This record gives sequence, C-alpha cells and structure tokens, in this order.
Amino acid sequence: MTVRSLGYLVFNTAHCEQWRQFGTDILGMEAVELQGDSVGLRLDEHAWRVALHPSLNEEVAAIGWQVADAAALEQAADVVVEFGIALEFHHDDKLCASRAVKALISFQDPSGQHVELFHTRDHGGTATLCGHGCGFITDELGAGHVFIVVENYQETCRLYERLGFRLSDHQAAHAIHFYHCNPREHSLALADATAGLGLGKGFNHFMVEVDDMDGVGLARDKCRSDNVPIEYELGRHTNDQVFSFYPRTPSGFAVEIGWGGLQIDEATWEVSEMVTESVWGHHKP
Repeated sequence: MTVRSLGYLVFNTAHCEQWRQFGTDILGMEAVELQGDSVGLRLDEHAWRVALHPSLNEEVAAIGWQVADAAALEQAADVVVEFGIALEFHHDDKLCASRAVKALISFQDPSGQHVELFHTRDHGGTATLCGHGCGFITDELGAGHVFIVVENYQETCRLYERLGFRLSDHQAAHAIHFYHCNPREHSLALADATAGLGLGKGFNHFMVEVDDMDGVGLARDKCRSDNVPIEYELGRHTNDQVFSFYPRTPSGFAVEIGWGGLQIDEATWEVSEMVTESVWGHHKP
C-alpha cells in the first residue's frame, strides 16, 4: 500500500471570484463551474485539481491523496485506524460525487489537517493547456506538492511514512522533511512549528509545475501587471532544482509556480541534508 500522488486541494474561501481570476490569469488554469457557487480549477484531464467553496473563513478544507485502487484504500484505512485516528469511509455518495471520485476515506492527521485518500478519479476531458502557452506536469507525478507547518511534527511524519511516503531529504536538523511518493522529488513537505524556523503554523504553500520555463516568467510578468503580491521572488531550489517564484493567493498563503523539477530514481536515491534552500534567488521582495 502506498499513496501515489497529490490528487486535489479543496479550499474554503470568502474570495471565490478573486480566486477564479487568480487561477486563470496567474496560474493559467481553466475555471469550471461546480455545484452551487463553487469553482473548480483544471490543469490536466482530471475534472478539477483545485476546488473553491464559498465560505466566511479561509481554510484548507481537504488535501486529497490518490491511491491505486479499492484494495489500497482499505489498506490505508487500516493504517489510519491502527494509528488511533477515527475516519469516515465514503463510497459512491454525495461527498464522493463532489470530489469526482469513486471512494474515499476522510480523517484528520495528527496536525489537525483534514485529509482524504481516494481511488478512481473522474476525468473532465482533454488536458488543459496552461493559459501562458505551456502544459502542466502531472500524470503519475500528481498535481504538485504541498508544504505544511505542523505542531505535532513527529507523529505527523510517522503517519505519512506509514502511508507510504519516503524521505527525500531534510533541512534544519530534521526540522523539515521532504517526502516523495512517486518520481517527483517531493509531493509533501512537513516543517516543525515548534523549531523556531520563522514559519507560521499551518498550510504554507502548494506548487504546480509547468513544462516550459517561459510559463514561469510569463506568470511573473502577469503578477507585475496585475499588482499581485509576491512572497518570494524568482529563484532555483537546491533539492528539487525547481526554477520558480511564489505569488500570494487570495486566501493569503502562497503558491509556487515552477519549472524543471527533479525526478528521482528510487533505486539509487540517497537521502541528504539540505544545507541551503536555494541555489540562488527566492528572496523576499
């Protein structure tokens, strides 16, 4: 049993229309209408990868991870239950329909983040061409990665490791762990909120990857023309080698738009300490 990829993200937000514009103009995704006043953002053949639900609060309502099939989902449920975490199992019901999946389990991880593991996702047709003229890198690599700063760090790391995430590298004396579940260098990064890293607790950012470096540059130019705030400027990371920058979303957290991500060979990969975050750049404006 192993999680295969990042499947989807669900955000509750008071800024759905701002998100729609941000998703299409800055991220280059395709906006689709979901039930009620909700909005979906597509970047490949999946029905959607990001869902935005109107709310008075800004919160990450769910992070969805894909597993292979029904048997893998059952095995994952056993791991969660053995870990002492209560879960709900959904099959062909209203929640599954809203997530465009066949079946899922939902639970809160030790950090309090709502998590869903699912199998069999609906597709929405052909892959979406990025609004900046390039494509998104997904397929077996999933939607990208998420970075979360958590209080119950050791227990949270232990659960995800039990669910099949493998350590790629670490930083700050193991206060940050980067995990892979497919050839993408990391799909999940967890940081210890109690380690004095200067990072606010909670959801820090998610990343999407395009297949042309110019897509990153064009997105940066669009942020400048539209006065979108930037969290971190252009740069290149040392671990996954991604060339990227970080605009601020309408919900207040960041999204990383990147290109050139490293894909690892599980058979030869060696875990190492990440001494510096970036080869160059990624400075605060």
